[in-house]
Amino acid sequence: MAMSASDPFAALLPAAAATMPAAWGAVRIPALPPDYAPSARELTDPDPEVRFARRTIARIGDADTRELLLIDKIAPHAGHDLMLVAPRAGATPDALDPASATRFWSCALNFVRFVSDPAVIERFGLDGGQLHLALNCDPHTRDRESVQASKQLHLHLIHWDASELAPLSAPQPALAALAPRERRQALDPATLPGARLIAERLAALPLGIPGARVVPVDPARQLAGLDPLGCTLRLPGWATLASPAFAALIARLHRCLDGLAGELLAALTGQHTPPPPWRRHRLRPVAARRAALETLDCSAASRAELAALAERLRDLDPATAARLARATPARRQQLMTLDQPSYALTLRVPARTRTTAPPLAAREIELGIQPKLFCGIGGAGLLGVDALPCVRIVRGVGTLSPAQWRQRLAFQQDFARANRDQLASAPQTLARFHGAATGWR
Repeated sequence: MAMSASDPFAALLPAAAATMPAAWGAVRIPALPPDYAPSARELTDPDPEVRFARRTIARIGDADTRELLLIDKIAPHAGHDLMLVAPRAGATPDALDPASATRFWSCALNFVRFVSDPAVIERFGLDGGQLHLALNCDPHTRDRESVQASKQLHLHLIHWDASELAPLSAPQPALAALAPRERRQALDPATLPGARLIAERLAALPLGIPGARVVPVDPARQLAGLDPLGCTLRLPGWATLASPAFAALIARLHRCLDGLAGELLAALTGQHTPPPPWRRHRLRPVAARRAALETLDCSAASRAELAALAERLRDLDPATAARLARATPARRQQLMTLDQPSYALTLRVPARTRTTAPPLAAREIELGIQPKLFCGIGGAGLLGVDALPCVRIVRGVGTLSPAQWRQRLAFQQDFARANRDQLASAPQTLARFHGAATGWR
């Protein structure tokens, strides 16, 4: 089946994109019990102490801007997941000071250690599942659905079990079989050209970690599920996360992407700062855009891809923006771009978790960077699993049973204790769960 000609971005994709398998909604995760649902104030209050009051499982570090929170998520991406939040920091991966950033990523390593423990794998039924860490960066988009809804730095700590991923063993539809709006979300128009451009920039960036390397961008391999979608770095094992060099690398990666986003904004619009909500800067004339793109520090192939992408963008007039403010999320995601920089950063090993081969034993891990232009789904909800390059996680389907919820709470509390023991030098306060109304206290 051919891709719809009505999609102006379809012509930019390789022919193989039409047959890319896209598991759109095969993995469905139940919601937490209704009594635990957040109040309107918890959803909207800017103070993290209010928003996370019932969901804070542990406080890590000093009670100031360096404190980290381990929290229960409002809408789980898996039965076994948590979120690590820097509540007083900014929204970007360079928001923490070096010591706090190292502690942040050390907590992530402790999660990998935890789900690699044979006793934990057996107790919580993790054998045959998969580990995934996801951090989304979209600090400026506040008028449509974003990959980073909460504008504090946070990391998703996720482990799916085999039963949750079991639907992926069935044949999945090809990208061309999806509705046009879903296709733009499944394979964002910026994914492939953005991956090449980012890889070129990273070739000149000191990675600072011996053995780390950028994977050559091969769209055919990505669309076949052999490489992750986007730009990928391979790193020498999970222990790397505890090194100050890793935290420094993540900060450098963000500054590189932020600088690149600024260059592209200036080239396409002549502006240097993000627009106000419900506005997008007017595009420069096509000739001016082409001329500006020619001055970018990138290959001729990247310039050509960027020019083709840019020529398909259209101005967002105020009347259309006003209509979109009242439209469905799907409509906004189809027509409104995300303010840049916007990307998903993920960490994983492709193999499933096994008691005999736990994630921690992996000699290499993948750090993925997937740029986003239209897609409002972050790296925790849209990812690659096994040889499927595109798996959409659907949340809130049904409700966890009492037994499932008890197991989830035990998993979270056990990890909080394990993390405390690993980070013995950091002050920590652990909470206990006192029921849905009170939550963790």
